[in-house]
Amino acid sequence: MTNEIQVKGTVSFMGKEIPKVFGGFGEDKPVLLAKTIAKIHERDLFKVNELINNNIEQFNIEGATDLIDLISILSKDSLLEFGFTKQSIANSKNIYLLSERGYKILIKAMEDDMSWEVYHKLLNEYFNFKEQQQFDLSKLSPELIMFKTLWDGLAKTQLIALENQTEIKEAKQEIKQVQNVVDDIRETIVQRDDDWRDSINQLIKKAAKNLGGRNDDFVTVRRESYELLQERASCRLKQRVKNIQDRMREQGIRETDVKKANNLDAIEADKKLKEIYFSIVKELSIKYGNDKRVV
Repeated sequence: MTNEIQVKGTVSFMGKEIPKVFGGFGEDKPVLLAKTIAKIHERDLFKVNELINNNIEQFNIEGATDLIDLISILSKDSLLEFGFTKQSIANSKNIYLLSERGYKILIKAMEDDMSWEVYHKLLNEYFNFKEQQQFDLSKLSPELIMFKTLWDGLAKTQLIALENQTEIKEAKQEIKQVQNVVDDIRETIVQRDDDWRDSINQLIKKAAKNLGGRNDDFVTVRRESYELLQERASCRLKQRVKNIQDRMREQGIRETDVKKANNLDAIEADKKLKEIYFSIVKELSIKYGNDKRVV
């Protein structure tokens, strides 16, 4: 190892916090842990290590080393500073560290376009990261210190204002998204016409009463009404109910409510179907000697 390996904070990359690691392959050069590579490429760490081991000779060509196994050079206490737990250290055969070139070698072995996209993004946002040089500001003149303080305050005020504008914009977008979801739910859940349903149920109950008034008679009339509707309207009620349930699930509606969707919901959702079905029920009420005055 030509220089000390250090973790210098973290950096946000593609919505993930990853450690900024330097050294090992050159002074203050950014490097990557295999663990970090697995995280940003959303792969299992053991798969990444397996890929490295299967191509191990590619990382050591013409005396140039682009891969370091930290287990062989660092103590367990030192490895803890890299975000590893005692258990993960004990269970690991290798804890690999890769140079920028080593990472590129690994990307070639991954053989997919998405990995290359992540590589190019990481190249710009991680490997080209330049650590800011720290200065002893106490050596500045009082005038410059005052000027810097005023400048920093102005910059901070502007950044806060920009951040607030962004938050307001994001809040408006979230409200709009919520409103869209509410509108979708309104469209998904069938608006019940209770008067219409009451009329349907009264007609069917009285028709069933003329057949004997048993529960089976009610089921028989109801089934016949659905069969006649499907025949006349060339529709499939079962499929229509399923479509309603699928839309309800897409909107995150509770499964208990989803299962309550029925044939009447499907019929009521279609104005033409609703009219045809009401005519059928009236016909059945006449067929089974029902009192026409109910209509």
